[in-house]
Amino acid sequence: MDVTVLRMPSPKRGRAEERKKYTVPGKPVCAVAIVCLTGGAALGGSEPVVENDSWQQFSTELATRLMRETEGPVLSAAIENLGECPLYLKFSLAELLVSHMRSRDSVDLSGYAPKAGTHDFRSVAGRAAAAFESLLNLELGATRASAQTELDKVQKEAERLLSAYRAGAMHVVGAYSVGNDSAGLTTRFRDRIRAGLFPRFSEQSANAMAALLREWLPVGKELQALEDVVGKATRRAPEWSEYRFDSGYTGWVFRFSVNGHGVITGVTVSGVE
Repeated sequence: MDVTVLRMPSPKRGRAEERKKYTVPGKPVCAVAIVCLTGGAALGGSEPVVENDSWQQFSTELATRLMRETEGPVLSAAIENLGECPLYLKFSLAELLVSHMRSRDSVDLSGYAPKAGTHDFRSVAGRAAAAFESLLNLELGATRASAQTELDKVQKEAERLLSAYRAGAMHVVGAYSVGNDSAGLTTRFRDRIRAGLFPRFSEQSANAMAALLREWLPVGKELQALEDVVGKATRRAPEWSEYRFDSGYTGWVFRFSVNGHGVITGVTVSGVE
């Protein structure tokens, strides 16, 4: 994989971001901004990037809400806000959006006037593509296609871009040894993160887990490394591992997707009711 570091202005943050250009089979794609892993220090940055503390709003339910929203201004604002999603949640959320890109369903939308050269928010495929672009800061090209073959092409392109994005993040994590001080992380977080049914500590534990993952990108690391820091998961299966923070009435579940080699490939958060 060929890697070239580019310095580009960020209109949202008002500062330079590190970006990577990755070569994947076929052609190069511009993939992922990485400075948020350690506030930019590992890549030569001088000021920290503050992740959005409202991690709860980027739960797995978000993709479904975006596909069903019927108010144009609300949908536009929600899609624009996706760029603030913490990096550790972007991979799995992007997968959910990609799954909607073949849909030919339409949605009634008030207060919306489509513009030339943009995605059509009145279609599920169009709003999924727009959300994907905002989430990863990549471009798919305007999606107004209605033929299934054209929708299939858009979805395949999104899958290719997401694969490069994930590979880029994993490469940088490995190349720069970002967030690998497991002993220090264990000291700081182990006693703050209590998975299971703990009515008095569920909210604090979930927030502590989110804080850990903002600092320590788990994607590309072995599941064992996570367990070394925070302890054993509440539930495990061959393809995933879950940490449940339950008050008895509500709470949050952090699910870590794992490949056949025991490496974390994505994270989702969902509410407990």
